[in-house]
Amino acid sequence: MTVSLDRYRLLYVSAPKVACTSVKTAMFELENGVPFREFHANGVQRHIHDPAIYPALPFEQVRQLARPGMLKLALVRDPVRRLLSCYANRVVHYRELSVKVLGSGAFSAELPPDPDLATFLARLDGYRAISGSIWLHSQPLVYFLGQDQSFYDHLFDITRISEFDETIRAHTGRPFRSPHLQTGGPALGREDLSRAQIQAIRSRYDEDWRAFGSLFA
Repeated sequence: MTVSLDRYRLLYVSAPKVACTSVKTAMFELENGVPFREFHANGVQRHIHDPAIYPALPFEQVRQLARPGMLKLALVRDPVRRLLSCYANRVVHYRELSVKVLGSGAFSAELPPDPDLATFLARLDGYRAISGSIWLHSQPLVYFLGQDQSFYDHLFDITRISEFDETIRAHTGRPFRSPHLQTGGPALGREDLSRAQIQAIRSRYDEDWRAFGSLFA
């Protein structure tokens, strides 16, 4: 997911569940001078992640958008907290693994609808296979951001989003503040996981730790 603003010589590269809805909403106002509001066109609801607005892109395509002199920046997040956010927001709040959303035919005894956290983690590959949204929101950071920190001028952990905003304000000379969006769902933390579950997540996202682990809060 990315926002390329030639006017401001700015390239923001994002990953789902790393404040991307919040930042893209602020980027839209920076680019257009008006707040973003979801709208309908030809009967289809358009949101901030719509391919016609700020699309989801793998890093190999993102890299092609970089221009000389552009400020390139991104936010990162500890994969454990990121996957917990995926479950809380997409599974519990939006119920994207429900019969209502996917239909009863998508599920089986091994993949029940509306899974609890333990089931979701244990059978994540199966749920990724039946839900495009879960696949997208649980893709590794490196899929979106690449693996080379040197590509970026600035990288911030999500807990430092205020510094991220300040960097953009200083670069553009324009007001910029990322609102706190996508807050739906229960507040989950490492205390809700066993040691084995945490280790399994770390193993799954080993490339993220190797690429960005020095930045995780």
